[in-house]
Amino acid sequence: MTECLPMQNRNGYGNGTLLALTANSLNEFSKNSRKFNIFIDRDEQEFRRYLSEESLPHVIIKIIGTNNEQTRHSLRASIQNIFKQIMNNLMEQTNIWLLNGSYEMLDLEDEFEDDRKLFENNPNILICRRVGKSQLLIYHSQAYDLIESILAQIQHQQTTSHIPIISLLLQGDKSSVESIIDNISKRIPTIILKGTGIIANQIAVVYEPTKSGFQSLLDDMPTEQIIPNNDLRRLTYTIQNTRNTIFVCQPGRDELDESILRAVNSAIEIIDPSHAQVRKLSFALRWNKIHYTQINILNQNKIIHWTNDELDQCLEFAIISNAVPFVELLFEYGASLQRLAFISDAELFKIDPDRRSKKGEFAVYNFGLYRTLFIWI
Repeated sequence: MTECLPMQNRNGYGNGTLLALTANSLNEFSKNSRKFNIFIDRDEQEFRRYLSEESLPHVIIKIIGTNNEQTRHSLRASIQNIFKQIMNNLMEQTNIWLLNGSYEMLDLEDEFEDDRKLFENNPNILICRRVGKSQLLIYHSQAYDLIESILAQIQHQQTTSHIPIISLLLQGDKSSVESIIDNISKRIPTIILKGTGIIANQIAVVYEPTKSGFQSLLDDMPTEQIIPNNDLRRLTYTIQNTRNTIFVCQPGRDELDESILRAVNSAIEIIDPSHAQVRKLSFALRWNKIHYTQINILNQNKIIHWTNDELDQCLEFAIISNAVPFVELLFEYGASLQRLAFISDAELFKIDPDRRSKKGEFAVYNFGLYRTLFIWI
């Protein structure tokens, strides 16, 4: 039976005779998504419990700039297609929490028509939908404070503080300037998606100026200026504090997945510098970005920042992932199967006692790539 309770918010104040569906009834017939009414205390606690029981994400991506219901789903078709393709691909390969997203962003609106109608008709509803290995969280502005409190908790708890958090600015809205300044203060990298809206385009000009000085900045502004000059000036004051935290990406001109990877790597350097090399290469491997890795992570200039243990740790991950180009790259820069045999807990990398008589010879048990590795020693 559908369960209804008198509407009561988390402060305990009732709202007359209105009734609200609770999490039990919202999810009674749903297997593909979870829905919560965030203005009911019990649902809020159920939502927090739901997230705590899920696998921790590799990265959290928060969409900002779309707090305008009239333009929320109106990206240009070409950009929409790029965004959909890239995000679906990344969410299939990696455990991502995509916050403040939408079904339209991932081209899922037809598949989840009932969820979309429920969401549009109830501003208190928050929807969690699994996409590949990831979670898509859809909510209205009423849930912003709740989400921010959860992110703050993630950032300050020892067990979760290593999770990189980045933002993507799409379109732009009246709170975009404050959101960017807030991200800068929290050292959360932000990608401005140029070409997605007038406000996003104007903010992008601030962070990729062709001239110096505030007046020159105004000269570079698009004809239809929406952001007040005072807000633009506030953004210019932040430029010196935004090294490696603000990125501009124009989908179609720039590679969106590489921009996301660059922002994630920046977040890793901020929150987990002692493991930055291994974690950055691991992300690049998951997303199959070997060219990016050769340019930005592991090359003749970067190798001085690597230790043998880090190289061998990445080698283990690359072999298990069957990522041949990464295995070859790591061997090129000094990763060693012999060393790996002594530090790895995996049986895959144990030395065969029957083959120890020949110096330098090494055996790996398994098929395909693994069976030929001993030849390269």
